[in-house]
Order: sequence, then structure tokens, then C-alpha cells
Amino acid sequence: MASNMDNVFAQDTSPDLTTFQVAFGPVVASGPATVLITVQVSTATAPVSAPQARSQVGAQVGADVGNQALLSRPPAPDGYYYNNRGNLKKHNPPTSQRKEFGMLQTLITEAELNYLRPSTLNQRQSVFAKDPSRSNARIWLSMGEREELNKYRQVHGGKRVVTSERILKDLNFQHKAPQAEHRRKVVEHMKSKGQSTRTKEARRDLDHNG
Repeated sequence: MASNMDNVFAQDTSPDLTTFQVAFGPVVASGPATVLITVQVSTATAPVSAPQARSQVGAQVGADVGNQALLSRPPAPDGYYYNNRGNLKKHNPPTSQRKEFGMLQTLITEAELNYLRPSTLNQRQSVFAKDPSRSNARIWLSMGEREELNKYRQVHGGKRVVTSERILKDLNFQHKAPQAEHRRKVVEHMKSKGQSTRTKEARRDLDHNG
């Protein structure tokens, strides 16, 4: 929305306050041709000139215009929200409802990932493909993959990964871990056959498999 900051009108209303009015264009397409915003600025310590007025009322004008814009936009659909920039974003589901729940983020090298998931030999994991100089990355691994990683590191060197007692005692996590393990195996099987996991059919199969 365009503003005409030259149209700042000062009017003395008391010894300590001066009222300024700023003319703006329409807030929405169907709105009025001009919106007139009134701001009062304290002048108890010094007179306020028109240039000073433009500076002092800017923040409040922006807030007033932003509030009018908020009122004009439709409410966010279920599962979505507006961020600070006014963009519609999707809410992340709770941790326990995410597909990766039952897996753990683990810092590994690309060579270790290739060992755990041979399909990445033909199609590099995006995090490594985007930055070939990267030496390692945090990857979601199933509990079985973490066990295989420890076997690999026992032979090739590397720090053993240890699962915290808190995770081991989390019954919800332990319940989901086998489902996440099975889903991970289905994904790897599909990729080894050159099948996409992003089609509607593939997503439906994956949802059916955990």
C-alpha cells in the first residue's frame, strides 16, 4: 500500500500533544481510495516539525496499516498459520506423530550412509549432493541402522553411537521404532528398484506400511 508521507498535517490540540494525519492509499482492493491515520505525538519538550513528524509517526502508522491488513485476510485453514511476514505456513505435527518418530538423528559420513543404504550410491543424499565438500551430516537412522553403523565403525574406526536411557525408557518411542524400521526398509527397497517414493501411489503404500 502506497503512502503519501508529504501529506502530513499538524494540528495543535494541547500544549503537550500535536495531532498528525497521514494519507494512505487503499488497504485492500475493495477498500476506500484513501485511509487517513491520526497519530498524536508528545511535544512537551520541543516543537515537532513536519519532517520530524514523518519520522515519529512511521512506526505507529506501519502498525496501524498492518492491523488493518490482518483484519482483511481470511483465517488460516486448519493445520496452517500465518508467520510474521504474513505467509501461510503448515503446522508441524507433534513429534510423536511424525514419520521419523522411532528413528534418531545420527552424525555420519557419506561412506557410512552408502554402507547403510546402498541406494545412495546411485542417488546421493541431498545434503551431500548440495555440498560435496561436506564430511558428515545428521541423518535420521532407524535403530537397526544404528546397530549396523556400530558394526561398521568397529571395523573401519569411528565413535560408537549410544542411545540414551531416556529414549530406551520411552515406551511410545519403543512402540514406534519397529514401524519406523519397517518403513525405512520399504523405502530402501523401492529406491533399490529405481522407484520414486514421492508419487501418490508410493506415499499411500508407505503410509500403509507404517
